[in-house]
Amino acid sequence: MGKFDGYMLISDLDGTLVDRNFGISDENSEAIRYFQENGGRMTIASGRAPEDIKGYAHRFIPNTFIIGLNGTVVYDPETDTDVIALPFSEDDDIISLIEDAIKDFGYEGSLSLCSRYERLKLEDDDVRLLRERSASLPKPWYKVVFMASDRVMEPWMKYLSDRFGDRYNYNRSWGNGLEMHIKNSGKGEVLPRIRRILAEQGRPVHTIVCVGDFENDISMVRDADIGYAVDNADDTVKAVADRFTVHHFDHVAAAIVAELEKEIDEANACASGPCEK
Repeated sequence: MGKFDGYMLISDLDGTLVDRNFGISDENSEAIRYFQENGGRMTIASGRAPEDIKGYAHRFIPNTFIIGLNGTVVYDPETDTDVIALPFSEDDDIISLIEDAIKDFGYEGSLSLCSRYERLKLEDDDVRLLRERSASLPKPWYKVVFMASDRVMEPWMKYLSDRFGDRYNYNRSWGNGLEMHIKNSGKGEVLPRIRRILAEQGRPVHTIVCVGDFENDISMVRDADIGYAVDNADDTVKAVADRFTVHHFDHVAAAIVAELEKEIDEANACASGPCEK
């Protein structure tokens, strides 16, 4: 039995877990290893594909499901399978929808269309070739990423939300990047399903701890048992967080693990005798 049994720590990657050199610091790596060795489960929730996380394997290896493509895929590294997959429906004519929206709105920017393992990126003038170029991208498709200037992005996001908000989720992973994926998918939206699957496998989780920095992290920070916003987080994330922690330059995982350990040790001390007030 380890002191972190039943705890699951889920961290966003960019702007949260990585440091100023876009790597995972020694302090974070050591804290994650300690957390895992003492029963905790540590993983990543990212807009990136799960396979991208393997690039950090020399620093840490997730020991539970990875949430990828902004919560449209949940991947089990132990079995090398997707336990949850939430792509666009085959009945959704995404290309026509995008073409009509661009024609109606006059969108100026680039976009990417993502399948499970590949991405089609079209720069500004090439967007008009979307239908032709998308024929080469294997289906199913999981998300569309729109990239544009501040001047375009805010009204574009409002336009899409107003017109298609009943069918799709929209969130930003960074200031100038808007992602569109199916309703009921997202980093936070998949948390109840992950908890249920783990319980069915005989590996129950009693406390899910999530930490993030930007709009695509809002749902998981809000819906976690304990939701953290990093010091550099957008105000929208801080507004839904239960707790606040250090800047992502300052070893976020190490700070959270230390705080959780202190609480657990204090609770155990109180269980075995009188507590100091």
